[in-house]
Amino acid sequence: MKPDDPHLDLELCLERRGQLLSDEIQLLTGSRLRFEVGEWIERECSQRRQLPQALVIVLPPSETLTARECQAELLKHFIARRRQHEMARAETVRKGIGSAKIGFLLWVLLLSFPGIAQHFGKSLPEFLSEGFTVLVWVALWRPAEELIYDWYPHVREIRRYSRLEKLPVRIRFGPDPERAV
Repeated sequence: MKPDDPHLDLELCLERRGQLLSDEIQLLTGSRLRFEVGEWIERECSQRRQLPQALVIVLPPSETLTARECQAELLKHFIARRRQHEMARAETVRKGIGSAKIGFLLWVLLLSFPGIAQHFGKSLPEFLSEGFTVLVWVALWRPAEELIYDWYPHVREIRRYSRLEKLPVRIRFGPDPERAV
């Protein structure tokens, strides 16, 4: 396929500007882009093998909208979505580290019991000592999972939104549906 192949574009056909941009700023993103439009773009892009070359917005000639205005609102939307995942990733890592600290403290305490008991001339039964070992590994399982695996889906989303931030926008004026017979 040629680099300027129109089949590589993502086309959004609208009847009016209000289907794309709201009069009010969206609380979560700080953008006037309608949230459902942003979700549609995200969903359509995720179903493709590669990111589209451009987002083409088709409007009737009676509507007014500039590509720069639309690009700015899309940029705000995708930056906000990327930041949400950056915060979620940071929170996941923070929780994992906090849980790991508690797990390691428990590890030190429970695995030191047999040694402390021997110091006082007593020994713990074998099943209790082994039970402490199992308990420690169970306590460390979730923090290890958070630190090894749980943060990575957020990194994938951060990368995806970073690419979507750079998605060029083109406006094309098509036939006016109100005037078509």
